[in-house]
Amino acid sequence: MAVLERRLQVLIDAERGELLERLARTEGKSVGAVVREAVDQRLAQAGADKTAALGRLLERAAAPDQRPSEDWSVIKANLEDDMYGGLGA
Repeated sequence: MAVLERRLQVLIDAERGELLERLARTEGKSVGAVVREAVDQRLAQAGADKTAALGRLLERAAAPDQRPSEDWSVIKANLEDDMYGGLGA
């Protein structure tokens, strides 16, 4: 298990706090453990989204005889959405 060495303070509303506490109690975990799991899941999804975007880009590169029907600016915007869409970048 990784050493927990960084503190993060996040403000949430009362409803979310109560739901987190209830979930933690139900699962026999701390609120911090539940939050860390949620962060891990979100980061894993972001990584999977980037991998999928790269796969689509490589598929296009592997077929040089097929010209894209879209303008490069549209293709680039779509790739950026795939890579950064959920990260607020």
